[in-house]
Amino acid sequence: MKKFDRFDFEQQIMECWRVTDDIRTVSEYLLDAPLERNREDKIANMLMGIEALYQAKFDKLFKQFESLVHEHSATIDRNIFANNPQQEIK
Repeated sequence: MKKFDRFDFEQQIMECWRVTDDIRTVSEYLLDAPLERNREDKIANMLMGIEALYQAKFDKLFKQFESLVHEHSATIDRNIFANNPQQEIK
């Protein structure tokens, strides 16, 4: 996996927000599509596809988050302590 920065991380977050657009697309299909046979199966397949797609996107996002935290943990700890001197760094 390539090294990424906070801007790449922001892009991944924005990519995950597209789930709302995909849900809207399915709901529009549900409202606008003719009452065809097996429509329920088609909608269920669409939703299962969206679920699988976003599971992969969120998994990737979380791995990037973990990597950023690990890479910048010393800086993060210093900033937390600087903003809250009462708290101990462990």
